[in-house]
Amino acid sequence: MNFGRLVLAPRKTASFPRFSPQIGPRRPQNHPFSARHYLQARNPNVPGIVNKMCAPTERQLTAARQFWRMFRSDFVDSGKPERFRDIYSERPLGDSFAIDHFLPWSFVVHDLLWNLTPVEPATNSSKNDLLPDLEIYLPRLASLHFDALQAAKSRPKLLEDYTDCFKQDANNLLALGETSFLAKYQEVIVPQAQITMNQGFQAGWRLRN
Repeated sequence: MNFGRLVLAPRKTASFPRFSPQIGPRRPQNHPFSARHYLQARNPNVPGIVNKMCAPTERQLTAARQFWRMFRSDFVDSGKPERFRDIYSERPLGDSFAIDHFLPWSFVVHDLLWNLTPVEPATNSSKNDLLPDLEIYLPRLASLHFDALQAAKSRPKLLEDYTDCFKQDANNLLALGETSFLAKYQEVIVPQAQITMNQGFQAGWRLRN
């Protein structure tokens, strides 16, 4: 075999199949020494490598819908149903809504709560796999999630996606003011948005009313 200046003798390449479990299908996908996890550990700024190498065939949004329906119920019970709204159109949402991936799903390849937001079905169809205008919509996303976390503070299990993402335990996360919470969102979203644009995703999407 000849790869530029690297020449491997046939007697050496004959031993490769013995090591194929590291990169092939015989090693379980969640094995900590699989190629997928090796690449993800060494490329922390590229999300979803593990999933991209064996992409899920459908999005798992049942838990997200339950989360946002619970959140809406809390607002209705507190007499503030208008706080549960589409961050793009700013129109209040009822019990029927779609779920949008703020950073495109085909980039992140996950359904973690911090990247999800309830929207009108028409909004979801319009945005599709585009990257929204961060200056307009990121503060709205962070504000909605800030309110959601305050409503979920008595349910610590629901906070796990956020504590993992922001590297804060639940108590410190809930102690953040809204301005500090937005700063945490910017720390996570802005670098990933730049990578998204570098990979050719269209950026700067705005909803046209």
